Amino acid sequence: MKDEISLILSKACENSVLAQRKTLLFGFKMSSFKPYTYTKKNGQQISLGSKIELLIAKALDANDVDFIYEPPDFYQEYRIWPDFKISIEGKAYYIEHLGDMSHRPYRERWKKKWEIYSQKLKIRDMIIATEEKNGDIDRGIKELVDHIKSGKLTTYGPYSDHEYYL
Repeated sequence: MKDEISLILSKACENSVLAQRKTLLFGFKMSSFKPYTYTKKNGQQISLGSKIELLIAKALDANDVDFIYEPPDFYQEYRIWPDFKISIEGKAYYIEHLGDMSHRPYRERWKKKWEIYSQKLKIRDMIIATEEKNGDIDRGIKELVDHIKSGKLTTYGPYSDHEYYL
């Protein structure tokens, strides 16, 4: 139950009638859960939960990659959603940006999520984990996209089968 509190609060905010109103009658409205906004090339505006997710979204869009932020694909059954679902050449992949893996509770949550992806959903080959290491997000996303297109996803890290450093 303790692990689900943030999910419960997030869902409560999403279900808020006031949060769903599309009005500026009471001034600028920004979700405390998703404070960053980005307008994709196609004109769609999305709200993102972190600066790194905003930078990843910009890089995906710059590389002409079709993506959905926090797709609800697995939420109903498993109460998880990946950071991004991308479609390249008709095939879907999921990107999970890993945060501070030295933080034990965060690392444990990722292990549980990875178990659902790999054991229950059996989509471990479709999961790509990213971590901030070399500070060039645009180059890292381009490399990831190029590897997907060439059919040569690689393994760099200990947290998933396909891990890229940004």
